[in-house]
Amino acid sequence: MWRGDNFRAELYLLARLDEVGLRDFELRIENLFESTFAKASRRGVEPVEIAKRVIREVDQNTLSGAKYALAPNVIEVSLSPADYANLEPVIKSIKAELLVLLKEHAAGSDMRFVGPLSLDVLLDQEQKFGSIIVECGFDEDSDYQEKMVLRFDGGSSVVLGEALVSVGRMPGSTVVIEDPKVSRAHAELFVTDQRAFVRDLGSTNGTFVNGVRIKDVVELKDGDQIVFGRTQGIFEVQ
Repeated sequence: MWRGDNFRAELYLLARLDEVGLRDFELRIENLFESTFAKASRRGVEPVEIAKRVIREVDQNTLSGAKYALAPNVIEVSLSPADYANLEPVIKSIKAELLVLLKEHAAGSDMRFVGPLSLDVLLDQEQKFGSIIVECGFDEDSDYQEKMVLRFDGGSSVVLGEALVSVGRMPGSTVVIEDPKVSRAHAELFVTDQRAFVRDLGSTNGTFVNGVRIKDVVELKDGDQIVFGRTQGIFEVQ
């Protein structure tokens, strides 16, 4: 629905945008859009255009910090009445997918949000058809901390925090995995300065992050897949 040579050319110009994340966003919204109304107008604002503008504005408004970049956490997108009406059946889904895209982009760009991430899509009666206005701001919450979770395929999960998380078959491990391919003391995870890391402890069958066997310590990013022996988990920042 939103593909073509011009569109692909535009994507390559977005130097800081994670192309895989944008493509995933486009495909998910495209499926929702097609299932909702197949004959909707294509001449107005399209969701992928909103995504590109949001990422661009967040990048331009990010501040340099001592340890990492500080990204604006309050984003408002304004659309014309006609564009809003065209997208209204999937506005909630667009907002949800944009939040996912922003978190992925921030993780890949070593950014941190200063408070809970908020994004809204608004109708502006005075706005011209086909235009997109994005405003970004900071709403700092001194008590805010991103929640870091290791979630396993079976549904179990463990929250990462100040305490060291040990993984292995040993009964005393924080996460006990009944997998013959997992060593008794297989790996450990820890958080330093709100950044999560995984360390292999010399396991026999290895610890893999996104398909690559690690030798020592590797920093984790939101969405990273971790495999201990034959047991798979995913690291999430919430």
